[in-house]
Amino acid sequence: MGPSLLLINQRYHNVMKQLILRLTMSLIGIAAGIYFRDFWLSPWGPPTFIFLVWLAVSLIMSWTGKGRPWSFRFGLPFGIGIAISLTITFWAGLYAGIVAIIVLIYLGYRTHFFERWANQ
Repeated sequence: MGPSLLLINQRYHNVMKQLILRLTMSLIGIAAGIYFRDFWLSPWGPPTFIFLVWLAVSLIMSWTGKGRPWSFRFGLPFGIGIAISLTITFWAGLYAGIVAIIVLIYLGYRTHFFERWANQ
């Protein structure tokens, strides 16, 4: 096998690992949503969901790549923004949540938040 074929095979292997991981996590989330339906509809359901989304988004957005240090300066504000918009969506309504996320994206654009993250 030539070097280019090995490179393509390695990329395919990495893509398949990511797809399998995403599929597994999605299936776990679907199963938890079905199995714990009574909990999610209880008064503790929405705050728990918001906390889990905040935690997952913060960790995922903090990861800058294999072998590189974590960037919590980007992950935590990003996760907090998503949590704020979800909180507004749950308790004020869908359109208020949409407005909140648009305002947060605008503020991120005006403060060059995304550009600083891209330059790290």
